[in-house]
Formats: sequence, structure tokens, C-alpha cells
Amino acid sequence: MPRGKKLFLKNGSYLLIREYQIEGERIRYYDLDSEAWEEMPASLVDWDATKKEEEKEQQRENALNKQAQKEQMEQNAEPLDIDASVQIAPKVFLPDGIGLFAFDGTRVVKMTQISPAGNISAGNVIERVLVPIPIVPEKHSIFVPGAHAAFRITAGEPEFYLRTTELDQPELDLVRVKVEKGKRLIEHLDEMLGARSESRHSVSIHIMEMAQGLYRVTVEQNLPPGEYAILEVLRGADGEAAENRGEMNLYVWDFGLDAAKGSAEK
Repeated sequence: MPRGKKLFLKNGSYLLIREYQIEGERIRYYDLDSEAWEEMPASLVDWDATKKEEEKEQQRENALNKQAQKEQMEQNAEPLDIDASVQIAPKVFLPDGIGLFAFDGTRVVKMTQISPAGNISAGNVIERVLVPIPIVPEKHSIFVPGAHAAFRITAGEPEFYLRTTELDQPELDLVRVKVEKGKRLIEHLDEMLGARSESRHSVSIHIMEMAQGLYRVTVEQNLPPGEYAILEVLRGADGEAAENRGEMNLYVWDFGLDAAKGSAEK
């Protein structure tokens, strides 16, 4: 969220604003107290004091980003660009960029989209968010090659953070996949497409919007060890589910949950 700026006046007071624009002999500014655009003569502004405060604020922000980068580098083998304004835990910051991130209580990892196989058209491995996978509408099961996901976590209640350019709240589903003949089967996709029903494969999640385009996803139960996938359905601009038009846009991220050392897997 944007922080307020101080616009100092020659009478010794200041206004808390979001931004300002100089228009000739007048200044137009967004007042955070009134939450509206207002105007006044630019001659009333103490520009020296205002500029000094802007420089101090920039120095504080640079110092915060530098410290956050240092702390993040100490926690990760590879340094990540981070957003110092989004702190998800003490000394843990969310990386920059579009995508899905997993937090297991100690580290933040950007998850990689995978390319499912089976009842979908052929395509390249998905490398970034907002690249759809067309799915044959008559068949609602797909599988992921390999019996285990490469990305592993141990926390039974992980958190996920999705940063997207889409304006609507994402439609996400967390499922426990079925391992069968060296593959991970994602079943009952039809439950995501309208008439959702209780299923032993689906896991209840809670989605909260933290800021525009940034969502926190938490699980509502302790997850048992196993293989999982997070699915996102993308609807058309008119709000109609894509499968009603003959295809569905689906994004898939996978992860495995391992039992903590010293605990018995149920």
C-alpha cells in the first residue's frame, strides 16, 4: 500500500498526501485525510522543507530494501528480488514478480508451473503465469508425469501467495493427487467447473486479498504427507467459464509434502 508523503507549508504545518502535481501557479494534490484531490496556490508550499523530507524518505526506503535484501540472501542459496513492503513473517519478505509462491514457515520459494499430460492438447512446458492450457471438455482428468513432485516441503499447514495481473479474484483449488503407475492423476476437474461437491481429493482453502493483484492462500486443515497440486481456472472476460465454450484455461503447480523427521506418516 502507498505510504503518505509530507507536503510542508510555509506556516509550519504539513499535509499528508499521496502525490502532487504542479499546474502553473497552483498545486494539485491527493489528500489522504479527505481522500480526495484538492488544490491551493503553490506559493503556500515550503518547497525546501518538502524536498528535504522526500530525500530523507528515499534514503529510509533504500536502507530498508538493502536490509531486506541482505536478510533474504542469508536465507536462500540464490538471492531473490524481494518486495520489502510485503513482509509475510518476521524477517521474511515476498519476492517480486508475477507467480505463485510457497511459504513453509521458514523459506519462500517461487513455484514453477508444470505441463500436465493426458487429456490435453500438446504444448510446451509452462514457464510463466497467464499462459493457458486448452483442455478437451469431454474429459476431466489429467495426469502429471512422475510419481513425485520435485518441489518438497515439510510444513503441514503451508501458505501460498499469488501475485497476478488479473483483475478478478482467482479461482484456485488445492487437491491431493493420486499416484498411479508412476504418474500423478488429477481427478474430478468437473468439480472445479460449477457443480462442486465434497471430494476426498479436494482440500479446503481460504483466499484473502492482501492488495490489488496479491492474494494469500491458506489451508484450513493440517495436510497429511502426499503429493498435491494447486489448480487455477481462468474464465473469459464475459464471466462465462471457458469449458462452456469448448475449452478451459488451467494453470497447474505441484508440490510434495513430506513427513517431518521423527514423526510417523499416517
